Amino acid sequence: MPVSMATLQSRYQSIPFGWKEIDIAAIVARLIQAQRVTVKHSGQTIQPNDYHLVDYLRKKSEIGQTNVSIRETIPARKMKQVKDILKEYFDVMDIPADEDGLVAYIVEHFKDEKIHLEELKKQNDSAVHPGASEIEEALSYVNKVLLAKDDNIALVNIICELGDDLLDSKESMEDVENFYATQIKLYDNASETRLNVISYERDYLYDIPVVREAVDQITDIIKITDNFRYNRIPQLNDCISIIEEEKSHVVDSKKKELNNLIDSCMSEVKYKADSSVKLKDILASAKDQFNRKKDEVNRMSGLVALDAKKNTITDLKDKIISDMDKVLNQEKVSKNDKSVTPKKRKKQVRQLQRAVVFSQANLSSAADVERYLANIKNRLLSYINDDEDIEIK
Repeated sequence: MPVSMATLQSRYQSIPFGWKEIDIAAIVARLIQAQRVTVKHSGQTIQPNDYHLVDYLRKKSEIGQTNVSIRETIPARKMKQVKDILKEYFDVMDIPADEDGLVAYIVEHFKDEKIHLEELKKQNDSAVHPGASEIEEALSYVNKVLLAKDDNIALVNIICELGDDLLDSKESMEDVENFYATQIKLYDNASETRLNVISYERDYLYDIPVVREAVDQITDIIKITDNFRYNRIPQLNDCISIIEEEKSHVVDSKKKELNNLIDSCMSEVKYKADSSVKLKDILASAKDQFNRKKDEVNRMSGLVALDAKKNTITDLKDKIISDMDKVLNQEKVSKNDKSVTPKKRKKQVRQLQRAVVFSQANLSSAADVERYLANIKNRLLSYINDDEDIEIK
């Protein structure tokens, strides 16, 4: 039958005992150390290593809520059963033999296990990985154990009840633990590589047979199933290597194409300048700008970005040509010249896309070139004859 610490203090400080308050608390403390009594405060079992224990035995504000009772001893059979489970679950040989030491060991190690499992669970916040369900299950068992941490007998009983589940969970977590320790980065890298190919660089890479095969293999390996095959994850290295190698070839080809485009643009600018003294500064600036464009291209590695670079290069060339035209077309007007220029009727401006005007063609002879240019000339002249200005963009 539990008795409050306040009752013990009142009874043994009175006649005929007349003990001091500190002596009464000391006797109870020795009984706690000998594991002969259980102390509860507000219904919660207090462990011998609780730093509040002294206050619960002595402070007037606390002793009324502190109850002391003769300890109910855990059967030796259950103690052995729990120790065997713990040895296998935590892969250890030494487990405390006394009840208080055993309880403290259980609480400490299951708290650490909970922290560890929650850290693994966090890695699934942004994307679900293999083993997520196993982590959730293991965490649920650990939480059930910790719910009984305030009652020694309940704590031992719950471990006995969950023994098979805990050990099955541990076995299921072996591959999961290895995955999160050594394979998750490779898994994420493969997932990202696959996503880049099928979502962002599909037009450049997916039609290459070896790339498509590698992407399909990644898709198959990373698919999360009930019986996920962790032993296939190392194969992702080869898949990534194949995709990266093919991408490197395409990137090099794109860079070569852009560098050739820059050279062509520079040649066109030089041709336009034609040793003109007035265009000397613009030509020098153009050389610097195109050299910088080459440096930018050579530093790039993204196919989409490289493809977009074409427009910036041709836009730069067009701007430089336009600046040259402005310089060449400048006319000196006398300050006293008050001649009135007749007002011209504003023409309609027709905008044409360069890719439309200069359509793709395979030319193999001078005659082919002549016919190709004649078709373009006739089309453009038809717009001019319709009293329209043409702006080729």
